[in-house]
Amino acid sequence: MSPNGLFLFALGPQGNKDGQFQTTTGIAVNDNLIALLDTERKALLFYDAGGKFSFEVANKLGKPPVWSNPIALTTDSDGRFYVLDQGSSRVRIFNAKGQFLSDFGANGKGIVAGPNHKVLVLAEKNTFIYSAHVVPRAIQNVTATDQEGDIKIEWDKNPEAATYRVYNSSDGSTYNLVFSTTGGPLVHSALKPGVTYRYAVTGVNDINYEGSWGFSKPIKASRRKDVSLISISKVSFDSVFSAAFKYYVNKPVGSIVVQNNDDKPYRNVKLSMTLKKYTDFATEKVIPSIGPGEQLSVPVTMTFNSQVLELTENTPVQVDIKLSYFEDNIEKTVGQNAPITIYSRNAISWNDNARVSSFITPQDGPIVDFTRMAIRAFLAPLKASTVTKPLAKTILFFETMRALGITYVPDPLTPITEVLGHPETLDYVQFPRETLRRKTGDCDDTSSLLAALLESVGVQVAMVYTPGHIFLMSNTEESDPGVIGLAEERFVEYKGTYWVPVETTLLSQDFTKSWQAAISEVNAAKEKNQVDFVPVIEAAEKYPPVTLIEPANDMPAFPEEKVSQTFPVILAQLQNERYQAQLALLTKEIEKDPQDKMLEIQLGMAHVEGGKSAEGGKIFTSLLEDPSGEVKASAHNNLGNIAFLNGSYKEAADHYAAAAGLTPEDGAILINQARAAWKLGDTNSTKQFLTKAKNVQSDWHEYVGDIPTELLPK
Repeated sequence: MSPNGLFLFALGPQGNKDGQFQTTTGIAVNDNLIALLDTERKALLFYDAGGKFSFEVANKLGKPPVWSNPIALTTDSDGRFYVLDQGSSRVRIFNAKGQFLSDFGANGKGIVAGPNHKVLVLAEKNTFIYSAHVVPRAIQNVTATDQEGDIKIEWDKNPEAATYRVYNSSDGSTYNLVFSTTGGPLVHSALKPGVTYRYAVTGVNDINYEGSWGFSKPIKASRRKDVSLISISKVSFDSVFSAAFKYYVNKPVGSIVVQNNDDKPYRNVKLSMTLKKYTDFATEKVIPSIGPGEQLSVPVTMTFNSQVLELTENTPVQVDIKLSYFEDNIEKTVGQNAPITIYSRNAISWNDNARVSSFITPQDGPIVDFTRMAIRAFLAPLKASTVTKPLAKTILFFETMRALGITYVPDPLTPITEVLGHPETLDYVQFPRETLRRKTGDCDDTSSLLAALLESVGVQVAMVYTPGHIFLMSNTEESDPGVIGLAEERFVEYKGTYWVPVETTLLSQDFTKSWQAAISEVNAAKEKNQVDFVPVIEAAEKYPPVTLIEPANDMPAFPEEKVSQTFPVILAQLQNERYQAQLALLTKEIEKDPQDKMLEIQLGMAHVEGGKSAEGGKIFTSLLEDPSGEVKASAHNNLGNIAFLNGSYKEAADHYAAAAGLTPEDGAILINQARAAWKLGDTNSTKQFLTKAKNVQSDWHEYVGDIPTELLPK
C-alpha cells in the first residue's frame, strides 16, 4: 500500500516452489529489498522494491538444511536482516543485499534490532542484548596505479567496513601500515623510485577488527620528475583524552618523522594538521631547516575544539597531514592521513594524578546555579561561622550531597583500587553535573563533585591520593590553629595553612564521621610515605577544566529542608566546641596574668562569638572605666558591635564615636562608624568615615562589602 492507501503490489503466489511461500512468519524491509520469512517452508525470500522475486535462502531436497526452525525476522537502520532460528539456537545475519554475513548463538521467541548493531533476543522470562559486529569480508578489486612517482590505491567499498587500513610491502613478505582511512582512493607519496611495491587493503569494523586482505598486483614506483624527495616517513600519535583537550594546545600529541631524500637542504618546511569536525583550523609546525638526507622527528601539538566532548566512546579518527616546502620558488605539498584515537570524554588514565582537574568544573553552569541556591539559603550561618567560613561551606556541601541521597558505588569494571598505580588502564570519571544528576558514583566521582561545589564558592581544594583511593581536603586559609579554635590534630598542615580532609565514600554518615575517617587515612598514609596532595588550582594550570556546552537537564533542586535538619546542628556543635575551648584557654591565661585587660576583651569576644552576647556585654561594660585608652576603646567598639547586631544603630554609633575619640587612627573603628552612619541614613558621614579609613588602613576595601558601592571612596 502507498502512503495514501493505494494498492501497489502483492507478494506471492502461495506454494512450495522457489519464490513461493506457505506462511508469513515475518516481513522486514530496507531501502532495496523486501524480506519474507516462511517458517513452514523454512525459507527466507527476498523481493525487490517493486515486489518482484529476486532470490531465496531455503532448505532444498538433497542438500544440507540451512534452517532448523526460523521463527522471527527483523532489520536495522543499516539495512541488515536478522533471522532467529530457534531450532539451531542461532541468529543469522544478512547484509543489505541479502548476502549472508555471519551468525551467533542465541535462543528465544522474538528478535528486535536496535541502533549501533544492537540486537535484542526476547526469551520467555529474559531479554538478552547482543552487539552484532561483523568482521568485514575480503576487500575486492584492489588496484595500484603509478602517477609519476606517486601510487594511487583504489578498491571496492565494503558495507561491513567502518574504516579501511592500507598496507604496502617492498619485499613481498613484510607489510607496513601506510594509511588508515574511512574510504578511498588514496595516493601514496612516501616511495622510493624504482622499487616495486604491493598493496593490501583490509576493512575494519566498528570495534576495530580487521577482515581478510585484498591485494593489488605488484607495481614499480617511477621517478618523480618535478618534485624534490621530501616525505613523511612515520607518524606516531598518542591517544587523546578528550576531557583534557586543552592540554594538547601546548603539549605534544605525537610526532611526525620528516625525511629529506634529496641531496640539498630545505628551509621552512611546514607541517599542517587538521581533524575533521574536531579542529576549527589547522595546527601548523615550521621546520626551520632540514639537511641533505636528514631525518627529523618533529613533536606536534593539536588544537582541538569542544566537539571532542561529544564523544561517549573511544573513537578512532583520521588526522589529515600536509607537508609543504618550496623548490625553485614553487610550493610542493605531500599529503597523508594518520589514525588517532580520541578517548571517551569520561576516560582518564591515572599516570598523572593532576589529570582529574579536567573533571572538576566549578564554573559549569549547573554547578554555579546549585551552589548559589545553597549559599543563598544559608547565608546567615555561613557569615556568622566562627570555625572559618571554608570549614562551614565544606560542611554545608557535604551535608547537601547526603541530603540529595548521593551514594558511593564502586565502579564494577574499573574499581579505583585496581586502576590507581596502573597508568596503562583506563578509568571512567563522571563530570560533577553527571554525578549530581545520577546521584551515584565511586570515590573519584563523588570527590570531583564536592571539589567542584567548593571551588565554585571560593574554597580551595586539594585532592588526596592514598594507595587505591581518592578523597579531598579543603583549605581553611588559616595558618594559626588557635584562630580556628579546634584541636590541631583534626587538620592537615599543608603549605603553611590547615586543611580539612573529607572522605566522600561515607555519605551515609554525617560530616564529622567523614572528617574523622579522612584524617585517620591521611595520618596512616603519611607514616608510610604513601600520600600525595594535588591542589586543584595548580593541577588546573596543566589540565584546565572542560567547558560543557550541552544543556543540563533533570538537575536536582537544592534540598534546603533536608539540609536545614543537619547542617546547622553540626555547625553549632563545632562552634560550641570552639567556644568551650576558647573559654578554657582564656580563663587560664587570665589567671596567669590578671592585669592584662586585653585578655578580658578577648574573653568577652569569645562569649559573643559563642552566642552569649549578654555575658560579653557585661565584661565590656566593666572595662569602660579602665585607665587604658586602648582597653576602653576596644570595650566601646565591641559594645557598639553588640548594639549593631541587635539593630540598635544609634547606640552603636555612640559607642563607635567614643572608641574613635580614644583611638582616632583605628581604621576598623572608622569602618564601623561608616556602617552605623549608613544604617542611620547619614550618607555624608558614611563617605567621610570611609575616606578616613582608606587613608589609615590599606585593606579597608575587604571589610565594606555590605555598603553600597556608590558610597565608597574612589
